[in-house]
Amino acid sequence: DHMHVVAPWSDFVPQTFRFADYAAYYRQAKRRFEQSLEQEDAPATYPDPTAHCDICRWHDTCDGKRREDDHPSLIASVTKVQINEFAQYGAATMAGIASLPLPLPWRPERGSLGSYHRVREQARVQVEARETGERKFEMLEIEPGFGLARLPEPSAGDIFLDLEGDPFIGEHGLEYLFGYLASDDHGENAYRGEWALSRAEERQAFERFVDFVMARWEMHPDLHIYHYAPYEPAALKRLMGRYGTREDEIDRMLRAELFVDLYSVVRHAIRASVESYSIKRLEPFYGFVRQVPLPEANSALTNFQANLELGDATS
Repeated sequence: DHMHVVAPWSDFVPQTFRFADYAAYYRQAKRRFEQSLEQEDAPATYPDPTAHCDICRWHDTCDGKRREDDHPSLIASVTKVQINEFAQYGAATMAGIASLPLPLPWRPERGSLGSYHRVREQARVQVEARETGERKFEMLEIEPGFGLARLPEPSAGDIFLDLEGDPFIGEHGLEYLFGYLASDDHGENAYRGEWALSRAEERQAFERFVDFVMARWEMHPDLHIYHYAPYEPAALKRLMGRYGTREDEIDRMLRAELFVDLYSVVRHAIRASVESYSIKRLEPFYGFVRQVPLPEANSALTNFQANLELGDATS
């Protein structure tokens, strides 16, 4: 007579609904699904990558199919629109796109010609690395305000920030690890990592980080806060609004342009033989050696986040 749903933000308290209220919709959805299976001329589906792939149990199967087909989705930063556009002109694989002449002999229906040139060059670098078995990167032409030209002069007060969070903890998510690197009194890099396993601890960690920055900024007026991708500034603004604290300090940081996004710098500075410009994919290029293999670390992270979502971070 009833069905139950556990929403991510409900502290795992089931919500109960009368089945009769939804039975007609269920029958309609089931009928449409069965009819789609009976269609002999149903359009073929393809395992295009989505955000769900990271947690899907069919990931290896779909990824294997894309690699078998040399699918253009393997090209870093390519879009579905661009893939379809290239396919219209006979380039339906990564190798096919990499072999196109430059400049391209056609103008795209959507998007700028320059963006398609960049995809073609990205495909070329990836294919060359695949054929030679060696990692490859190229420095891009420096443009004012982009790439390496965006980097400020180094300061003894510089801070490198990395936040880890889970959007499915509670109703608004939780930033459970505040990690930042800065030089100590002896000029040596010192890492500070503060865990936050509750709302109270999250607020305290946020306030302590902001206070740390403000005190350090007073000593080093030329400091900057480096991060990779725009997550960190966005998270700090969310925390500021959530707890109604340190608003003036965050506003000052933003107005002074303290935050430097190294992802944006990298994307406009180099072209590398990677399928994604995530910092993990770039590790081989800057000699980072992990103490724990990435698959093992990801497995541990998944278990940790699941325990956080269940309200049992000590498991």
